[in-house]
Amino acid sequence: MKNISLIFALTFLAFPFYGQNRYKNEVFTAIDSVMNMPYGMAKTSKGEDQILTLDVYQPKLDTLKKRPLVVFIHGGGFVNGDKRTGYSKTVAENLTKRGFVVASINYRLGVEAPRSDMNYFEAMMRAVQDGKAAIRFMRKNALQWGIDTSKIVISGGSAGGMTALHLAYLDQNEVPADFNTAKHGTVEGSSGNDGISSKVHAVVNFWGSMANVHWIKPTDIPVFNVHGTADKTVPFDSSFSYHGFKHGSLIVYEQALRLGIPTGIKLSEGLGHTLDNNQTAIRTSLDEVAQWLYAFVLYQTHPNGFLYPPNQFPPTRSVGPSGIKYKKRMI
Repeated sequence: MKNISLIFALTFLAFPFYGQNRYKNEVFTAIDSVMNMPYGMAKTSKGEDQILTLDVYQPKLDTLKKRPLVVFIHGGGFVNGDKRTGYSKTVAENLTKRGFVVASINYRLGVEAPRSDMNYFEAMMRAVQDGKAAIRFMRKNALQWGIDTSKIVISGGSAGGMTALHLAYLDQNEVPADFNTAKHGTVEGSSGNDGISSKVHAVVNFWGSMANVHWIKPTDIPVFNVHGTADKTVPFDSSFSYHGFKHGSLIVYEQALRLGIPTGIKLSEGLGHTLDNNQTAIRTSLDEVAQWLYAFVLYQTHPNGFLYPPNQFPPTRSVGPSGIKYKKRMI
């Protein structure tokens, strides 16, 4: 079995607006985009000012006044990558055709020498700070872009997935004691648009990992994960560490499941980092992400994400190949 799909799902209600399965399926064929829009400014690791930019994608000829927003953070090991190339463009165009507004961001790159675990953590924190500034910018301009500010999703791939997870789950009082806050700033940062909320309502993690999965707490927001089980760059489990980021998608999923947080995971067996750019696997994964986000859009009615009656869930059961057991909850 090439792809193992384990998705947290909710019973869908019949609303007239969703007759075309908007958000779950591609219902638009054309996209409007605005490129290189400045959303903030911050100091790089070298002390230089960097103007931060993002691209905004929205469905062409869309008549809906409020749409969910996905903010996507590109990968590249915190040292390279771009908001408009590779997987960033794939996600942005795919989700926009399903009816989302997508903001794909650039952020400060660079890991200081020596490339220790802490220096990678500092690079991730700079990305988190920039991501929060981008969220504040989009929330500030919600009317212009037709954004429903109660349905904001943070997402990213690889280093961007790490950034998205920590943006969602790392609180200031959990920042490691050896992180120099006086030098590098707080989790919220000062990259722009101060005084506006950076709150998000769901996370979609593509092949990222966390430094500490216990930063996810029972009241936290929902999360969906995508990963290949043969990833040798970033762990899908906890069998190795990427510069201190040791808790991969499966561990994030299991922690959320254990805490009762709405969650899901799409694992591709035998595929590596970025799913080896296997277009069939990538497309299938995005289809399942969209199905999960469709439930998010319909059911997200309180600050922590989904609103659902817990007593409707059947008993947990185990599935999985090769002796690996995964927990699965479905309606």
